[in-house]
Amino acid sequence: VLCTAVRFNPQRNQIEQYIQAATHEIYSFQHSRGISTSEELDRLLTKESIGKFFDFEKGKVLRCHIVQRRNDNNTESLLYENDIIALSFHHIAFDNSSLMAFIKAFKQIDLANKQQSILSILQYIDFALYEQALLADTNID
Repeated sequence: VLCTAVRFNPQRNQIEQYIQAATHEIYSFQHSRGISTSEELDRLLTKESIGKFFDFEKGKVLRCHIVQRRNDNNTESLLYENDIIALSFHHIAFDNSSLMAFIKAFKQIDLANKQQSILSILQYIDFALYEQALLADTNID
């Protein structure tokens, strides 16, 4: 669905769907930092809800806006509590019946990422304990 464009064909007098290559042009993206006050956040979210970010004739039916409340350049790749991922879909690509399936998939991805992070930490701890035991070993041949 995210690689489709919908255009009106005047010769046939009908709407037609076109499949196009997956490129960065199928979505709109923005990254904002330092949105610290509730007034700034309200303005930003209002613009997100009324803005004209879609172009379904070109297949642009998805909008993602990452909002980091901090204005710390060192954390550009990390999201913290109160940061926001605002996702908007054009109704031609995403209807209300798709919402629960999307939320379920999003939660599964988030859970998998958290589990992977925990596994990585445990692996590092295991390595550190191994190194510590190796250094403490007095039976060096």
